[in-house]
Amino acid sequence: MFERALKAKPGDLNASDYLGQTLLRLKKYETAETIFQQLVDANPQSGRALLGLGIAQSNLGKYNDALTSLSAAEKASPHDPLVYYYQGLVYHQLRAFDQSPALFSRAMALSPDLTPSARYYTGVAALMKLKKNSRRRSQPASRNRN
Repeated sequence: MFERALKAKPGDLNASDYLGQTLLRLKKYETAETIFQQLVDANPQSGRALLGLGIAQSNLGKYNDALTSLSAAEKASPHDPLVYYYQGLVYHQLRAFDQSPALFSRAMALSPDLTPSARYYTGVAALMKLKKNSRRRSQPASRNRN
C-alpha cells in the first residue's frame, strides 16, 4: 500500500516513513535502513527518520552507526521517549551497562508506558554490573615482586 503511494507521489515523506515503519515491523531491516536513510537525506532534522534509521541499524548490528543516528534524533526530538529507549537498548547490546540505565530512566520519565520494559533492562544492567564487580573482587590482587 505505501509502496503504491510512493509510486503515485514520489518523495512523499509520510508514505516513506510509514513504509519504513512497516518494514521494521516485518523485520526487513536492510530495506528499512535504505528508506530511512533516504528520508534523512531529504530532511536531516527529522527526528522520526533518524530514530527509524537508528532502529534499523541497531537491528542490523551496526551499533556505532545506530548511536550516531540516535544521537542526532535526540538533538532533533529531545522529548521523544523512544529515542532514549532505543539508545538504552543499543548500549545494552554493547554491554555498556553504566550508560544504559540513565537512558531508560529518561524514557520512563517521558513515557510511563515504557516503564515495564525499561525497568527490566535497568535491572539486567544492575545485575551485570554487580557480577562484573564481584568478579573483580574475587580475583587475587596482582603484586609486583622484584
